[in-house]
Amino acid sequence: RVHELARWIDAACAHYALSRDTLYAVGFSNGADTAAAMMLLHPDVLSGAVLMRAMFPIAPETRPNLAGKRVLMLTGSADPIVPPESADALASALSGAGAKVTHHHLKAGPN
Repeated sequence: RVHELARWIDAACAHYALSRDTLYAVGFSNGADTAAAMMLLHPDVLSGAVLMRAMFPIAPETRPNLAGKRVLMLTGSADPIVPPESADALASALSGAGAKVTHHHLKAGPN
């Protein structure tokens, strides 16, 4: 569904004359996974994201160019659903693609 969402965002930006320079996604859990997948699969759609409790959703076939993109990740160290290794892998994938990633492990669970 990420591809459909990317097309919808493209249409909304064109229709409402929105600038992608200030277009950020904010997501929690599945919403964060969707935003992360959007950045990895459609790197030109968003300028950045705030990802709360995200895990590594998908490995893209080719490394996207995320230079200039900013990402804030908030991971719960007591989250039984999102393994810390998955969140760390996502942070590494995003930063390896050029994004400026700030990743905080908080003393919190999934909520």
